[in-house]
Amino acid sequence: MTTILALGAEKQAATSLAAAYPDCTVIFASDRDILDGSDLANVRMVHATPADATKLAAAADHVVPLCPRWLCGDHTLSRVFDRLERALPDRCLPVRAHRPSSGQWIVKGDRWNRPDVPLSGDARQLADVTDPHGCGLVFQPYSKTTATIMSIGRRERAGAVHIGTVEVFQERFQRDVVLQAGETIDAPEVLGASLEVLDALDHRGFFTLNWLQTDEGLRLSSLRPIPRAVFLSFLRGGVDILRVASTVKVVASGVRFIAAPTYVSYKRLSA
Repeated sequence: MTTILALGAEKQAATSLAAAYPDCTVIFASDRDILDGSDLANVRMVHATPADATKLAAAADHVVPLCPRWLCGDHTLSRVFDRLERALPDRCLPVRAHRPSSGQWIVKGDRWNRPDVPLSGDARQLADVTDPHGCGLVFQPYSKTTATIMSIGRRERAGAVHIGTVEVFQERFQRDVVLQAGETIDAPEVLGASLEVLDALDHRGFFTLNWLQTDEGLRLSSLRPIPRAVFLSFLRGGVDILRVASTVKVVASGVRFIAAPTYVSYKRLSA
């Protein structure tokens, strides 16, 4: 039986992954005490830390990182956006490592997403923001938007990408950032811009690009080296992002999804 390893399985995408591949054994690896997914028959849970990732991966057919904490290398927003500002001017909203002295800003996690409700405001309002989760802080100009669109997928090299474009109807910010509802769409501008960004970085592996429609046009607000909870929707749209891409293959438009709550008994994941 095919084995899929989900690293950082406290994320919403873990249950999406397991539900999309019911004939596979999906190992949920996490250093958190309590995880969703205990009601899924194909799930096995293990307590692990990011230091265990290489050892766990050796026994899996597919490895899917769901949080950048579990990845080696520097995937910080500050580094990625610094490269993009030089390679593709005006394509992304810049991020700054230090709190600016004026203007309206939103606070983001540098190494991975902050698990709290998004914070935005002027420099004075953000003066006391701290980093209790150790994700690092960056500041990005606050921009009014008419739509949020995500490009999600996996890239092997230039011209070899599995990718889907999702219009986000709603996200919820609880202990995790939950993709609540959305729809795959046909958006040539977003697709072209996403491939341009990925090629400029020569990004390899999974990705989620967060695009904003603003008065100044399409702007990239985030790039994380992980997928989101869209595995089943993408399969329904004709793309399996676990498979190695050989061409650019795009998820069909018109696949709608909504996250549904489940209620099961919990037990702590022991070390």
